[in-house]
Amino acid sequence: MAKYDMAAAGSSFHLHSSLWDKTGRKPLFAGAGRGARTTSTPLFGQWLAGQMGMAREFAYFYAPGVNSYKRYQSGSFAPTRIVAGWDNRTCGFRLCGEGGGFRVENRIPGADANPYLAFAATIAAGLHGIAGRLKAPKLYEGNAYEDATLPRCPRRSARRSPSSSARRWRARRSATAWSSTTCTPRAWSNRPSTRS
Repeated sequence: MAKYDMAAAGSSFHLHSSLWDKTGRKPLFAGAGRGARTTSTPLFGQWLAGQMGMAREFAYFYAPGVNSYKRYQSGSFAPTRIVAGWDNRTCGFRLCGEGGGFRVENRIPGADANPYLAFAATIAAGLHGIAGRLKAPKLYEGNAYEDATLPRCPRRSARRSPSSSARRWRARRSATAWSSTTCTPRAWSNRPSTRS
């Protein structure tokens, strides 16, 4: 559960992503140079722009339940704003690493996110940025918790998933899951009742 008690820290599922060439030997995000702040390639800027641009649309995959949204509290190490910053844990997207280890950390998903759906959403958002040649966002410096001018992480679940095709896919998946649980005997359903 992402947030079981408002007095306790929440549980996160921060997603790190980077791209490499087909051989797996050359990182495609890190530009030339080394040091505390690695320079990034235009490809990385597009990937990051896609992540940020689709963050609200894909919140359904990053925060699937009611308690998911209770985690987004200022000063809690959970993000509240959709913004990117260099090693800035107050931002929804944190740039970190250097050289081949340079990557973006999406801090929006919580521990209750399905990892397969969250990774799929991350890849889809990044590819959306690359395909659309989206402009790289300006990196934020400062405390994003305190800046009310920045776009907020969603405060509640969207009533619907991002698109009609996603809704149809989710409906088929749910129907299949329901069918398999109602038709397949489980060990716990075969136990004799202890009630008299």
